[in-house]
Amino acid sequence: MAAGGIRKRMHSWRDEKGFLLIEALIALFIFAIAATAVVNLLSSSTTTTTRVKQQTLGEQGVMNQIEKIRSMDYNAVGTINGCVPGSINSSVPFTGLNGETLGVPAHLNTNVSYMSANVPGSAMTGADYKKITVSITRDVDGKILAQATTYLAPKNEPSQITGTIQATVSDYGAAGTPMSGVQVNLLNGPSSPETCTTNSSGSVTFPGLIPNPTSGGQAYYDLTVTPPSGYQVLSDDAEPPYHSKTPAYIQLSPTQFWTTTLSVFKPATIVVNLQVYGQPFTCSGCVTVTSNDPRTTGLSKNFDYTGGPITVSNIVPADSPYLVPGQYTVKVNESGYVQVNQSGAGPVADTQTIPAGYPGNTTGTFNEPVVQLGALGVKVTEKISGTVVNCTNSSVTLTGGPNAVNQSANTNSSGKVTFSGLTPGGSLTPTPPLSNVYYTVTAQDAYGNSKQNSAVTVNPGDTGSPPLAIRLPNSGNSSC
Repeated sequence: MAAGGIRKRMHSWRDEKGFLLIEALIALFIFAIAATAVVNLLSSSTTTTTRVKQQTLGEQGVMNQIEKIRSMDYNAVGTINGCVPGSINSSVPFTGLNGETLGVPAHLNTNVSYMSANVPGSAMTGADYKKITVSITRDVDGKILAQATTYLAPKNEPSQITGTIQATVSDYGAAGTPMSGVQVNLLNGPSSPETCTTNSSGSVTFPGLIPNPTSGGQAYYDLTVTPPSGYQVLSDDAEPPYHSKTPAYIQLSPTQFWTTTLSVFKPATIVVNLQVYGQPFTCSGCVTVTSNDPRTTGLSKNFDYTGGPITVSNIVPADSPYLVPGQYTVKVNESGYVQVNQSGAGPVADTQTIPAGYPGNTTGTFNEPVVQLGALGVKVTEKISGTVVNCTNSSVTLTGGPNAVNQSANTNSSGKVTFSGLTPGGSLTPTPPLSNVYYTVTAQDAYGNSKQNSAVTVNPGDTGSPPLAIRLPNSGNSSC
């Protein structure tokens, strides 16, 4: 009994030890969860504190910059080399104020633009006062920490005898989409030179310009564009008087507010690939590329085809040596050949907007099925009293085929007739879009004896010889 009691106490001790171990593990698990929550809370609290500190210092920096600008002379309020010229740096590093550190690299940005008051009865100057926007952005992610806007008016009323030029730069190949960040230069007039970069709306404004004299070297203002990389300036030949050196040419009058659009484009390329069936294909000046652009409708250029794809980079002399994106038509003009479309409707002029996917893509391809025309000869006979005779003056009708033809002719003294200029149908290799399209031939003599063949093939270059033989049934009466 004593030994049994000892064993019981040992088992009880082991059970108690195991239970304590489980309790310890549970306690550690609960502590880990609580510690993680506390760490996350501390991290979140630190992040929030940092963000609030950055925003607070940013707001202080913005308001400090605005107060400095408000104390400046009106004419000096503008940015160095900016659209509104002045003495302010458009962007400078910002670390903090009064000894406090922002903690991350950042920049203080100042933007100054002209505004129009649109006062009834006054000339529209476009520069009645200035709009100043100040912001502080974090360098690492561009986040705006603080931003504010203020307005300044001049001490004296803006001149009511000056003029204003406002220009918008757009991408001609992208349906006139405005382009920001493009440099526009004002040259040659009394208030030139000036330079400005287009805003988010793609526009620039040159206000307060001295009107042009009526003659002399400053009689006109010129606007030029410094296009972005990969772009060209579109010749503005639709706006008189056309000045070949610049896209805009204006003699500004007092109080005039003149607006214009300056177009740029990425030069396009057209690839013409003739998918010829039957035999190798070459021709001289047979490929015509025509512009359907509203400015240059009908202008075209012919190209040779020497058996492989051709590349077209220009057809419009005014924009040489570049091809302006837009709608173009390609047509193949070669005697004895036909250009076909997906429905097999015969000769077509393929029109496309080139290039698809612009401006990411600047190349468009015309894949044009071209096939050599063929001829079909038919010989009509009839067996009379055991003798095969030619049927003269019998009617032969040709229907169907890729072009859904319907032609009729009478046989000659040899019982023959030939149909020329037919678009091939049937099985061709390689298979063109018009495959499995056959002709039907019906022959009939004067007494109504007739026969039809509904699966007639015409191949490229067929001459009609040997002819398709059709023997009419003999009903006792014959004109053969």
